[in-house]
Amino acid sequence: MRKFLIIIASALATTAFAQQAGYIITVNADTVRGKFKKLQPATSSLRVTFQADADSEYKQYTPFQIKAWQLDIDGQLFESKMLSYKEGGQPFGVYMRRLNRAGEIVLYEFFNSSGDVGMTQFYLERNQKLTEVKMGNQFYKQLAEFFKDNQELSTKLTQKQFKRTELLKIVEEHNAWLEKKWN
Repeated sequence: MRKFLIIIASALATTAFAQQAGYIITVNADTVRGKFKKLQPATSSLRVTFQADADSEYKQYTPFQIKAWQLDIDGQLFESKMLSYKEGGQPFGVYMRRLNRAGEIVLYEFFNSSGDVGMTQFYLERNQKLTEVKMGNQFYKQLAEFFKDNQELSTKLTQKQFKRTELLKIVEEHNAWLEKKWN
């Protein structure tokens, strides 16, 4: 009997984990609440499976079939974006996790599973144009150039006063500077 209860408890835990409450934002900007099925980084950057209510079937959504999706458990928002790996290359749709909620510059995280090993990439968006953040030797130079309109921040970046792990802090500092400048 104990073994049976352990099996039942395991099955319920797996089911609860596999179905996560949240919502999608349709292309018409409507919010539809429901639950997601088995979200994993390797696949959820390209598609999500969502059920609007208990009476409906699960439906798979790829980027641009919906504008965005979010889980209730952690509040992370994933938005549909166009990505191209090469200059002039064929763009394709992906879901990117938005890391900051407000500001002119938006920081996104994308789990790239296109190769043999998945990796996380970061993108900055200004005026609806995505720029991949180079995390190697070019990091500080690239960001100093990207944020050159904010001379103080650009100088801090040139002097390497931030760690690479402080990318969100850099974006938030720039957005706060812009907000102050406008007011």
